[in-house]
Amino acid sequence: MPDQPAPPVPGLLGGRVLLRAPRAEDSDALYEITRDASTMMMLMSSRAWIPDSPDGFLARHIARLREPADAADAWFVVADRDDTVVYGQADLWGIDSHNRYGNIGLSLTPRWRGRGLGRDIVEVLCRYAFTIRGLHRLQYEASTPNTASVRTAERIGLRREALLRSYEWTYGKLSDSVVFGRLAHEWHDPGPGGPGEPTALGAAEGVAPTPTTAPPVAVAPTPAPVDPAPVDPAPVAADDRAADDPDPLVGRSVRLRAVRPEDARAIWMGAHDLTTWQLVQETPWLPVPYSRAERQAVEALDDLPPAREVSFAVEEIATGELVGTAYVNIFRAPHRTASIGVTLWPVARGRGLGTDVLRVVCRYLFEVRAMFRADIETLATNTALRGAARRAGFVEEGVRREHAWVDGAFADIVVAGLLFPDWTAARASGRPGA
Repeated sequence: MPDQPAPPVPGLLGGRVLLRAPRAEDSDALYEITRDASTMMMLMSSRAWIPDSPDGFLARHIARLREPADAADAWFVVADRDDTVVYGQADLWGIDSHNRYGNIGLSLTPRWRGRGLGRDIVEVLCRYAFTIRGLHRLQYEASTPNTASVRTAERIGLRREALLRSYEWTYGKLSDSVVFGRLAHEWHDPGPGGPGEPTALGAAEGVAPTPTTAPPVAVAPTPAPVDPAPVDPAPVAADDRAADDPDPLVGRSVRLRAVRPEDARAIWMGAHDLTTWQLVQETPWLPVPYSRAERQAVEALDDLPPAREVSFAVEEIATGELVGTAYVNIFRAPHRTASIGVTLWPVARGRGLGTDVLRVVCRYLFEVRAMFRADIETLATNTALRGAARRAGFVEEGVRREHAWVDGAFADIVVAGLLFPDWTAARASGRPGA
């Protein structure tokens, strides 16, 4: 019986590249990326780079191929159109099906860099994200020393949205990171000078190559956040530690403590208010029965890894009442960066408690956990939290456009950061903040 012709390679074609599913035989080419220290320092975000052996990498590569497909992470190998040479890998990661956004990642082997392939890869990823996955927004982050990635993002028309200060540890120092974004309608109708028209996915027939010589697209400046946070006419003094209490978790008006099982009912009643939920959560609100919420809360007390994620109950000192919660996620420990979340019950709002909570949490991060940067993200319309963050010393660094689905529409998210040197300087001088 004559040999049957090989089936066509399933994948996504665009320009000079094919994005397809990884295979075991890709291991040698992909290992070239892993063993390149300069590349890995740019790519590693949540953990430090450790040199790998070929055998160890192959074992992990095969193990990953055997894992079930993850709807939140689409992983591709990047090859030439005939699938004879592997250029590198690309992925859409952290896909949020509710808010309909995802993140772009790509890395090429050293020999294939500097040839403009990044433009073709990003265009194919955009086509896949917006026409197959139905996403509304894509975002891409690149540290400022990674000039090639920054240029690729600008040339393909991704819009610069924010500059996160001291966000990435690369080459022995902390560097800024640029946040780029693209919305679905911007890809479908890019305007003059933008990327070419969308093309069909799949076989080579009828697929128009992505232009590689189009002039760079002008990058708009970072948009100013809408509804600026109101100015506080009477900022609280920088030295907010209670005079008679050296506890770093005690402020002027609030005390942070561990969450207890008996807090479950108050937390459930406060956090599951629909308005509160939409202000602080990225997941959709669901009518969770108290019995289930209580069981999950108690189980979470035992399951949370204390080195990375810390939850606090917020008590008002004057009354001893539980008035909210605070949360810290140190998922970027190698970069000494932590994210903060604060939830205050409706009865506790408008009394300046939010500023005090942020100051106490920052003191915990900087004094106890040795962080260099704290950041907070909130809805652009949440002027109360934005004002509290400003009074605590945070600087608004940009806007993730249409990043959250709230009340039947996409809403902007403001990103703000506070750096350790600014925090210590404010405390030493007695200026407001920190």
